[in-house]
Formats: sequence, structure tokens, C-alpha cells
Amino acid sequence: MKNYHSRFKRRKTNEFTLGTAIDNWIEQLSLRERLRLEQVRAGWPEIVGTAVADQTDAIWMIDSILYVRIRTPQWKQEVSFARDRIKFEVNQFVNHPLCSDVQVR
Repeated sequence: MKNYHSRFKRRKTNEFTLGTAIDNWIEQLSLRERLRLEQVRAGWPEIVGTAVADQTDAIWMIDSILYVRIRTPQWKQEVSFARDRIKFEVNQFVNHPLCSDVQVR
């Protein structure tokens, strides 16, 4: 019985769980904001609805401003009117204040 327990050693205090190690790695490489943006891209139909998502060509972010390229002028106007709601929905979707403004192109 002694050999059985000797195989399972206690974790040293300087060791981390895999989740903690990945979190530290993400922070060191400054990937957190990029990952959140990818989360927004993946969930875009859920955030704005499929009608708007179908008219969206591209989504990118510069300095906490979310840029959205829309195909038609009619949908650009609709999305422009909903900018504040989209900003709120995006920040709530990622559970973090990711974007401060939404610009429609």
C-alpha cells in the first residue's frame, strides 16, 4: 500500500493547474482582447440577429472601437441607429467592457 501512495505526490507550491498556466500565457501574450473579439465574431448572429449578420462583411476592432462593414446602405442605416444597443449587447456577450463605440462602414 505504501508504494501506491508514493506515486501520487503532492503538488509543489510553485506548480499551477493547466487552466491557470493557459490564463497566464494568454495575459503574457496580450491575447485576451483578441480572444474576446473572436468570441464576438463567432456570436455575431446571436448578438445582432441573423438578418444583420447576413449583411455583415467584416468585424474588426481598433482601440476599443468595434468597426462593422455592412453590404447595403439600407442595412448600414439600420445598424447605425442600433449602435448603442449593439455596444451594450457585445459587452454583455463577452461579459467585459470590450467596446466603447460601434462604427458602421
